[in-house]
Amino acid sequence: AAVPHVRAMQQIGSGGILAALWELSEAAGAGFQVAMEQMTICQETVEICEFFGVNPYQMLSTGALLIAAADGEGLVQKMALEGIPSVVIGRTTSGKERILRNGEEVRYLDKPQMDEMYRVGR
Repeated sequence: AAVPHVRAMQQIGSGGILAALWELSEAAGAGFQVAMEQMTICQETVEICEFFGVNPYQMLSTGALLIAAADGEGLVQKMALEGIPSVVIGRTTSGKERILRNGEEVRYLDKPQMDEMYRVGR
């Protein structure tokens, strides 16, 4: 079977998933719509972030990748066969809007600021 076509890949580094989404969007010259509830975060991470008052979506996420593929579901299936957990979180759009959906709530992504971890040390 063919490997689903990967169009772009972005490491989720400093600034977290929101910075990676911004950078991938900038590089592609495209917008996106993302479902925040599709993003998985370990419960321990959620609790630590709540304790320190930081946003887990704006933190360094070493080892995680954001991948844009022509067939996201096909890529998720291929990765599952290799034991690699993944999920489709959204899609690119032809416009420039960077839309984050969380249930019924809709907001637009602003240019990311510094990584949340730097805020904790201050």
